[in-house]
Amino acid sequence: MRIASVIGLLALAAHGSGQLKLDSKTLTPGQVLHLTGTKFEKNEAFDVLIAGPTGRTQLSHIKSNAKGEFKDSVVIPADLKAGSYRIVLIASDDDEVADADVEVAAAAASTGATNGMADMPGHDMSKMGDASAEPLSLARARSPWVTGGAFLAIGLALVIGAMAVLRPPRSV
Repeated sequence: MRIASVIGLLALAAHGSGQLKLDSKTLTPGQVLHLTGTKFEKNEAFDVLIAGPTGRTQLSHIKSNAKGEFKDSVVIPADLKAGSYRIVLIASDDDEVADADVEVAAAAASTGATNGMADMPGHDMSKMGDASAEPLSLARARSPWVTGGAFLAIGLALVIGAMAVLRPPRSV
């Protein structure tokens, strides 16, 4: 039982308890976004992705320093549609180690707010809905080791708590 507990706890700590901070939660296509990371594993490499309705796009590849920290900037793709997205950090073993929800606002169009579609036959802009009117549901990639370790740690805590509460009184 102790070996399984140790393995579970090691799996939980495999990538540290990293915290990802963004300088803005509302983005526009072409914007430079500044990222700050703390409490990650030392000298660990990550892929920075933006995940949304059409999938994931890699923005950068970064590495934490000897303190488990990083500062980096990424450019939001110019062709990104308005909607709900997540900025995601993926470790080399494909574990998602940190994420942050963001909103991408429509890019300022040079031909007006309709981006030229009002001039096209058959396009009534008053009948077009928001691209992100429905809440965006994104699958979160998690390692089975991390999930199993979390359940193991919770179970172990419950067993220890129950043993402490239900222990018979000691006779003197």
